[in-house]
Amino acid sequence: MVDYEDFQVMSAERAKSQDVNDDMRESAREQLYFVEKVDGQWEPDIIQKMSGKPRYTDDRCNPILDSICGEIEDNDFSIKVTPSSGKASKDTAATFAGLIRNIESISSADLIYSTMARMMVTCGMHGVELEQDYIDGDSVDQDLFVRDIPDFINRVWFDQSSIAQNNEDARFVFIDENITKEEFKDKFDDDNPKSVGSSARSEAYTDKPDIVTISRCYYKKPIKIDIVQMSNGAVYRDDEKLAMLMDEFAAQGITETKRRTRTTHRVYQRWMDASGWLNEPQETVFEILPVFGCYANYKVIDGKAVMRGAIAKAMDQQRVHNMAFSREVEEVVLSPRAKFWGTPEMRRGHDKTLSTLNTNNHPWQDMNHDPNMPQGPMFLGGAQVNQGLSQLSQMSAQSIDLATGAFSPQLANNANLQSGVALDAQIEKSNTSTVKYYKAVQVTLTAVGKCLVNCIPRSYDATREQLILEEDGQSEMVMLNQPYIDEQTGQKVTLNDLSLGEYDAACSYGPAFKNRQQATTDTLLAHMAVDPSLVEISRDIVLANSSDPGMDLVAERARALQIQNKVIPFDQMTDEEQAAEQQKAQQPPPPDPNMLIAQAEMGKAEAEQLSAQTKQQESQFNQQVKIAEHKIENRKLALAEQEQRLDVQKFMREKDDKYNVEAAKIQQEQQKIDNAAKAQVEQLALKLTELELKFQTQLNKEMEQNTKTVTHSV
Repeated sequence: MVDYEDFQVMSAERAKSQDVNDDMRESAREQLYFVEKVDGQWEPDIIQKMSGKPRYTDDRCNPILDSICGEIEDNDFSIKVTPSSGKASKDTAATFAGLIRNIESISSADLIYSTMARMMVTCGMHGVELEQDYIDGDSVDQDLFVRDIPDFINRVWFDQSSIAQNNEDARFVFIDENITKEEFKDKFDDDNPKSVGSSARSEAYTDKPDIVTISRCYYKKPIKIDIVQMSNGAVYRDDEKLAMLMDEFAAQGITETKRRTRTTHRVYQRWMDASGWLNEPQETVFEILPVFGCYANYKVIDGKAVMRGAIAKAMDQQRVHNMAFSREVEEVVLSPRAKFWGTPEMRRGHDKTLSTLNTNNHPWQDMNHDPNMPQGPMFLGGAQVNQGLSQLSQMSAQSIDLATGAFSPQLANNANLQSGVALDAQIEKSNTSTVKYYKAVQVTLTAVGKCLVNCIPRSYDATREQLILEEDGQSEMVMLNQPYIDEQTGQKVTLNDLSLGEYDAACSYGPAFKNRQQATTDTLLAHMAVDPSLVEISRDIVLANSSDPGMDLVAERARALQIQNKVIPFDQMTDEEQAAEQQKAQQPPPPDPNMLIAQAEMGKAEAEQLSAQTKQQESQFNQQVKIAEHKIENRKLALAEQEQRLDVQKFMREKDDKYNVEAAKIQQEQQKIDNAAKAQVEQLALKLTELELKFQTQLNKEMEQNTKTVTHSV
C-alpha cells in the first residue's frame, strides 16, 4: 500500500505517472499544435526547405473537427438515477436527478462538457473535476460544482496503474496548478516556492506569465465500515447518524437483523511543490476520486492505455495536401502567362491595336509582313499545371475524409445533389465512425453521475430548502432531510432522506431537448391532420413545446380549460392540480338550473303569503291598540268627573269646621283614587308597549326567515 503521508513516495509516484504517459501526452500535444498553432500543419524541416517559395495551408481538418463537435454539442447528455437496493425509492431517485441537474446548471456544465468534448476529439484527451464550495460569499451551505480542467494534457496525472477508461481504478491523481508567487505566499505563507517538474519536451509558446507550478493531490484512503440492516428493511452505515437513531428504533420495536463489513474509501486532498507538502491532509466528501478523464479512441494495448484524437491519422495526408496545394498555386498563379512572339517590323504601326488584343472584339487584326519571319508571329502558352500535382491534391483531400470518417454530405458538401435518401445513407455511414466520441463523453459523465450520487448525501446532509430542476427546465423547491411525524403511524419520518438506500447512475444521450420538442410537435401535428380528435387532448402539449414569447401563458390557459373539461387524466396532473381537483370533489355539486328556478318561484309565493299574513296581524294589532286607547280615554273621563264632584263636596264642607275630619278623609280617599287611576293608566300603557314590542319582534323574525328563503331559492 502506498504511504500517502510520505512526500518522497508521492513525488516519485507523480514522476512515474508522467513517464508512463509521456508518449501519449506528446502525441496529444502534437495533435493540438497541429490544429491550433500557426504553421502547425507544416513540419519544421519542410518549412526550412521551402524558404522563399509559396507555402499555403488548405486546412481540411478543422472543418471535420467542427462537424464532429457540432454534432456532439447538438445532443443532450443526461445523467439518470435509478433505485438500486435498500430503502431506495423512485421519488428519491427523481430528487437525486433534479439535484444533479441543478448542480450542472449552477456550474454551466453544458459549456464545460462542450469544451471537454471538443478537446477530446481534437487531441484525444481532456477532463473535468467535481468540487465542493460555497455558491457565493454570503452562502452558509456548500454546494457541489462541475469544473473544467484547462490544459488537461499538461496538468493531470493519474495513478500509473490505472487502465479504466473513466479512471475509476486510480488510487490517486495529481492536478498541477499554475499560480503567481504572490498568490503562493498568500495561500501558504511561504515566499520561496519551487515548481514541480513538467513532462513537456518543448513549448509551442514562449511569451507566458511569470508563474510557479504546484500540484494538488487527491488520494483514496481505504476504510472499513459496517453495513447494518434493520427489521423495517432500512439499510444504514454504522456511524454517528445510526447511533443517534438507535433510541428511536428501540422505542418503535425496530431491531438489527443483519450486519456486514466492507471496504470503502475516503478521499483526501493535499498540496505540494518540489520541496515538500504545503499543508496538512484535508478530508473531502468524496469516496471516489473527483477527477474524470475523457479519452477518444481509448484502448488498452500491452497493459498500456492508448488514445488519439480524430485527426491523428489524417495529419500526414493534410501535410501532403498542403505541399501539393502550394505547388499547384505556384505553377498556376505565379507562372508566366501565354505570349505572342514576333519581330518589331510586324508590330510597327499597330501598337494601339496590340495593346487591346486581350479585350477588343474585332474579328480582324492587321500585321506587317516581315520577310525575315515569313511564317508570322508564334504563340507560346504559359506553364501547364502538373497533372500529377492535381491528382495528388485530390487524393490527399479524399484520404483526410477517409481517415477521419467524414463524408461530403456530413460536411454540407453535396456537389452532386443526391437525393435525400442517398444523403441520409451517407450521413449514417459517417455517424457510425463518429459515435465513438459520443460514447467517450457518455463514459465520463456516467462516472461523474456515480460520484455525485455517492457524495450528495454527505454534501446535502442538513435540513435545507434546495432547488431541483426537471428535464424540461422547470424548477421547484424541496425540503431535504426534514423530520416530521407520520399522522397514521405516529412514527418520526424524514422527508427526502438522501442517505437511505443505494442508487445507480448512468448517462444517456440523444437530440437536444429543444430538438425533441420540435420533433414531438411535428409528429403530433401530422397525427392531428389524420385524427382531428387529437387536437383537444394534446393542445396543451403542442402549445407548451413552442418557444415563441407568450406561448407558455397560452399553454397554461389551454391546460386549465382541458382540466375543467375532464380531458387530462388525474394521474397526469401536477400535485397542485390534483389537490385542486380533490378539493372540488369534496364540495357539493352545483344545483340544477331548473331546480333553482322552481325554488325561486316557491320562495316568491312563500314571501307573498308571509306578507299577507303580516298585514293581517298588523291590522289585528292596530285594532287592539285602538280599543286599548279608547278604554284609557273613557277611564280618564270618568276620573275627571269623579274628581270634579269631590272638589264640589270639599268646597261645601270646608265652611263648617265640624266637617274637617270628614274632609280629610275625603281628600285621602281622593288621593287613593288618583293613585289607582294613574297606576291603571301606566299598566295599560306598559301592556301596550309590550304588545308593540312583541309584534315588532315577531314581524322582524318572519321577515328575516322570508329573506333567507328567497335568497336560498335564488
